Order: sequence, then structure tokens, then C-alpha cells
Amino acid sequence: MFHHKFSVLGRQWKQEPINERDALMLQQKHTLPSLLSEIILRRKIQVEEATDYLEPTIKRTLKNPSLLKDMDKAVDRVLKAIKAREKILVYADYDVDGATSSALIRKYFKEIGIDTGLYIPDRIEEGYGANSEAMQSIKDQKYDLVIMCDCGTTSFEPLEHAKKIRLDVIILDHHTTETTLPECVALVNPHRLDQDASTKSDFSLLCAAGVAFCFLAALNRTRKQQNHEVIPNLINYLDLVALGTVCDVMPLKGINRAIVAQGLKLMQGQKNIGLSALMKISGVNDKPSSYHLGFFLGPRINAGGRVGKADMGSKLLTTDNPLTAQRLAEQLHHFNEERKTIETIMLEQAYLKIDSEKLYNDPVIIVSGNDWHPGVIGIAASRIKEKYNKPTIVIAFDGVEGKGSGRSVPGVDLGPSMHDAVHKNILLKGGGHAMAVGLSINKEKLDDFRAFLIDRFAEDVKTYQPISKVDGILSLSGVNIGLAKLLLQLEPFGQGNPTPKFVLENVRPAFVMPVGDGHFRVTLQDKGGNTLEAMAFRVRGTPLEAILTNTRNIIHVLGSVKYDVWHNREKASFFIDDLIAA
Repeated sequence: MFHHKFSVLGRQWKQEPINERDALMLQQKHTLPSLLSEIILRRKIQVEEATDYLEPTIKRTLKNPSLLKDMDKAVDRVLKAIKAREKILVYADYDVDGATSSALIRKYFKEIGIDTGLYIPDRIEEGYGANSEAMQSIKDQKYDLVIMCDCGTTSFEPLEHAKKIRLDVIILDHHTTETTLPECVALVNPHRLDQDASTKSDFSLLCAAGVAFCFLAALNRTRKQQNHEVIPNLINYLDLVALGTVCDVMPLKGINRAIVAQGLKLMQGQKNIGLSALMKISGVNDKPSSYHLGFFLGPRINAGGRVGKADMGSKLLTTDNPLTAQRLAEQLHHFNEERKTIETIMLEQAYLKIDSEKLYNDPVIIVSGNDWHPGVIGIAASRIKEKYNKPTIVIAFDGVEGKGSGRSVPGVDLGPSMHDAVHKNILLKGGGHAMAVGLSINKEKLDDFRAFLIDRFAEDVKTYQPISKVDGILSLSGVNIGLAKLLLQLEPFGQGNPTPKFVLENVRPAFVMPVGDGHFRVTLQDKGGNTLEAMAFRVRGTPLEAILTNTRNIIHVLGSVKYDVWHNREKASFFIDDLIAA
């Protein structure tokens, strides 16, 4: 058995016990097979929450958006701007959440007959969030109101400047707040420290696209009460909200689960011309899943902000012109290929540095390089974190100043430490979430920053043990179409509702063939001679490669079962994640 052993990737596999009485209640109430009821309970879904989990709807899960602080102020200011025919500009972050939230706002205004401007700061030249130069430029173009999406919560100086030049700003954000708030007309953010605790949990899982959707729901409601003729159907925007939610790695619980479930259905109709063009060039079929959003569509939209032009993603998602959509989708696809090449080179250099300087011994890995591309440091941090199971910050220096991006592990909250490092004059800028942060730093402060994080997180990381949760043990013949179709009832999968993981015990890799870029196609065989085709992605150069390529090894395999249609034929695929020597 695999219990009490460590895997090849240094993880423990655990199958959590469940309450058998609750499992039986779930089976009877929702007519579920025992396997599904057990998986649901292992997701910490209570019996009384199962209806919202199995049949997620916006109507049941979306609370009154006016419960969010400053929501009504934001709506009133926008209505005033519309009535006075003021010029409105949408300012957003350069990632997928910024692209989707800004596209949401602009599509809504377009539908009610109002043109809006767009400003997405350049990742390299301007960095994250607002800046005073941008605020001045926007004012010089005669704009009266700025709606900021996915940024602005900690933009104190730029928003002071905006107030000074009489440029009104509304913020729709979800990033960690500080004890003080910036100068603005309204700041709608579920994470405000003064947000009512009784309602905070209803909105705290939203990304910026989710907050923007709530804002449009509040605006729509008021316009309906005022008997306006054009009242957009917000359900038609859920494809964008779903894309932002998945790509910002938000937990797929409550309202988020409903958003993604409904958004994926909407995507099948391909009503959004830009999204449809991107799906086509990404090879996404007419039944997209959250996996396609996170691994096919999201990276291409992000590529605009990373190595192309920052506003390309938002423009693609907003356009109604098929030719423009086709051109932008092709450009984003090209930039994504370029991003992959840059990322590969950077990772090779980073791994050499980590190993030679033994940086993997630190509780938080900080690795830096000169002339690394700032657009891909976040992806590099994710890859390094996955390899070493430690929080990782990657910094790209251009002369004396560097831009950094960090990714954390469960239980290690990097977000507040960035704010503290700014207050201690270690960082020039810093902020983010528990699991993802961004920063700017002077090279002379790098050692201070490393010492600060070592002191802060030494105990947290020491007690951290990476765990892979197991949902069941299968025979090779148990991986079949019936199981794959059954698991579809639990979609959408993602953060907070992970793809179910199963163990195949005492099998051997009877045949192994390299395919693509570092992947392997593996034929697994049990003692009875039964076989199963499986795929292992990105394993070349990892500890998994040596074990998979030795056909004499008897192993336990952890992985997932996926339903697929290939040339009009249904199939069940098994994807290998990890191994334990039997």
C-alpha cells in the first residue's frame, strides 16, 4: 500500500476518512453512486450544500451586490456620468482577470450606447497598478471618470494625484487591502477591512471579473428601476467572468462555481466573437472545460501582457469584428509561443543558480537574474515552486532595479509580508494574495529581503508537508468510459474543487514512448496482464522519468481520469501525476 510512504515528488498521499452516514444521505437525496458522494464529502461540501454544488445557479448563490461597501456610491457616480455625458475610461491590470473585467465593463457600456476608453499599463515600462503619469495622461485626454479593474486598492500616490487634478476614480478590485484606503469616489473590494463580517464570506472568493459582474448587476438593477429602455442581459457576460475566475485561480465554490458552470455553457454557443476566435486557434472544441480556460485560453490572453501589447487581450474580448478578432487571436497565439521559448531559457538558468547556490535550503526560494524577461517571471516562479515544494520569488533585474513575482504553497501567506517589506523600506513596491505576489526592489536590498523572508517563514515552511489527496483506488479495468462520464457530474474542476485523483496499485510501465516536449505515453500493466494507456506530462528531467523508463519497476501511480471524444469516439484517458515505488 502507499500509506506512510513519500512519493517520487516528495509528497504524501492521503485518503481522508468520510462520515458514512452523510455519504448515505447524499446518495439517497441526490440519487448518486457511492463514489461520487464520497468525493463530494472529501471536498468539504456539507450535505445541505450539495444542491448548490451539483446544480449551481447564479440566482441561488449571488447575494445582493449592495452589501458590498461603496457599491451604491459607485453606481450613483456612473449614473451621474451617463446622464451628464461625461467621458469614461476603464483602467485595468494586464492579466486575464484585468482583461476580462475591463471587457465586461466596456461591453456593457457599448450595449447601452456609450463609448469608453481603455488603458492597460505596460507590464515592463509601468508595472502593476495605477501611476501618476497615466492619471495625468488620462486627464489630458479630457476623461472625467476612471473605472479601475483588478488594481488600485494600494495605489495611494497616483490616486492622490488623480484627486488633485479632479479626475474621479472608482475601483473594482479584490486584492489585499491595507489599514488605510486610497483617495477615490468608491472602492468596491470584498477584502476591505471595514467590510461587514456577516457578508464578507459571500463575496470574498470573487476575482475582479466577479466584482465587476456584481457592479453591473447593481447598475442594471438601478437602471431597471429607473425604466431605462436598454437593460443588458448579464447572463450573456458569464463566459468572460468564468474565464477570469478560473485564470485567477479562485476557489470554485459558491457563486464562483455557478459562474464557471454557466459561463462554460455559454461558451459552447461561442457568442463572444473574440473568445470564439481564440478557442479556434487554441484547438479548443465546442465543449470547453475549466481545464481549457486555464491551460489554453488564459495563457494566450496573458501572453499579450507578458511579451506583446498589454491591451490586446481586453480588446480581443470586447470586439464585435470577426476580422479584428482573428488578427488579435493569431497575434496572441504567436506571442504565447514566444513566451514558451523565453520561459524555457529562463528556467534553465534559474535551476542552475538554485542548485549551485543551494537556494533550495531556504524556506522561501528567491532567485534572480539580469536581463530576464519580466513578463514570464510569474510562470517561472510557479514552475520552481512545483519542483521544490517551497514558496518561490523570481526577480528580473534591469540595472539596479528589479521586478519580482512570487508563488506560494498552502499555509504560507505571502501577501501581508510584501506590504510589511514595503513599510520597512526593503521593497519599493509590493502586494498581492496569499498565493501570488508582485514586487519591485533595488538590487542592494536583495540580501535584506532574503533575510526578512527567512526570518518570517522559517517555521511555517519547516512544518509544511506537501500532500496529494486520494479519492479512490482503481484497477486498470476500472478506468473506463463509465467512470469518466460519471465524474463529469462534479465539474467544473479547479481551485477548491480539484479533479478527483485515483491510485493504480502495483503496476509496471510495460512500454514507454517520448512524445512532444518532455511528455511520455506509458502503457501500464498489472500482474494479470491487463493494460492501460496513460500520459505523463512534463516529466523529462524530473525524478519521474527515471522510474517510468525502467520497465521492471513495480509502482503505485497517482493520476486523474478524463472523458474525451476523439474522432467522434468516446474515450477515458488517464493522466499520471506522481509515483511511489511499490
